[in-house]
Amino acid sequence: MNARLALFGILAVSLFFFGCVGKEPSNVTATPVAGGIEIAWSAVSDIAGYNVYRSTESGTLGGKINSGLIAGETSYTDTAVSNGATYYYTAKSVDSGGNEYGVKQASATAKTAPPQNLQITVNNGAKYASQQGVALSLFATGAIECRLSNDGVSWNDWESYITSKTWQLTSGDGQKEVYYQCKDSIGNTAQPASAAIYLDTTPPTITITSPVSGSQYAGMFDLIFTVADPISTTVTCSGQLDGGNAIEIGVVDAGVQHKITVNANAGSRALTVTCSDGVQSASQTVRFTVVDKPSVSVLLGDGSGYTSILNINVYVTATLASDCRLSNDGVTWGSWAPYVSKFQWQLSQGDGTKYIYVQCRNANGATSDAVYDTIIVDTHPPPYISI
Repeated sequence: MNARLALFGILAVSLFFFGCVGKEPSNVTATPVAGGIEIAWSAVSDIAGYNVYRSTESGTLGGKINSGLIAGETSYTDTAVSNGATYYYTAKSVDSGGNEYGVKQASATAKTAPPQNLQITVNNGAKYASQQGVALSLFATGAIECRLSNDGVSWNDWESYITSKTWQLTSGDGQKEVYYQCKDSIGNTAQPASAAIYLDTTPPTITITSPVSGSQYAGMFDLIFTVADPISTTVTCSGQLDGGNAIEIGVVDAGVQHKITVNANAGSRALTVTCSDGVQSASQTVRFTVVDKPSVSVLLGDGSGYTSILNINVYVTATLASDCRLSNDGVTWGSWAPYVSKFQWQLSQGDGTKYIYVQCRNANGATSDAVYDTIIVDTHPPPYISI
């Protein structure tokens, strides 16, 4: 009798044990994922669902972390974790009667912090770029993969973390922003960092209004120019005469006319102005002639060579003249007067051939050679003849 009871007890315990083992979840794992820890297990048949318990100490059950019975799933993600903390999980199956089965634990250390200290610089921190292709310097702590964007919306594919990369800015001059984002091995993604640079592919535009190409000038003349630039309100300019003699200009305001007085020897001359906005530069050259003294020609009266009056018009053509003077003998001169093309002049008394001398000078005081023209004065009409 006692032997039968003992055998029955052994059978009952065995049936209970194997029945529990069959209902207990197996292959329980805990894996850090982005934002939490994922607990997974193998499916158990003929059960209502699962509960997951969490503890901060190995071998203890802890508290249930799922709010409702987990049905139809064999995993659960715990997001209520602290970065760097280790947790111990037990997955239990639950039958229709509410009985729970399972004692196996799995542990994992939470890794919820994304990569840190994201840094990006463009062209070593330069303020301007002269072309769309730029060099990026990159840094992040704990990054496995990173990506880039020109607008923070459209990104390139994730790539393995590197510390330098060439990058293409969007076309068109102006302010550009490059965005940099990284994630760790489990997908925790950091907020983007960014760096700005101004793309300048357009050089300044230089307009020289004086001297004018092909024109003649006295030994001293005015260099007059303006500069337009798409990005800068000031530019740095310099000048050269005949490719060698420096003309000091310096920093000038864009869009404003600038005038500098220049001295040059007589001859054919080339003047070049070069301006830079710090990224792009441009040059403009004009070619002209410098003369030592004005060139003068004169015509008296109506050009017929005769006059019956002493007050006549003197027509003067002069190049580079600022003022002129006249004389009846080339020795005693009238006062200097502003150059005009027609002067009123009083001839000396008496009929006969008269000489009128003209001399002009430029703004530097360089005086032309004296030139003259002649005219015959006849103030007496022919005698009366009676036939």
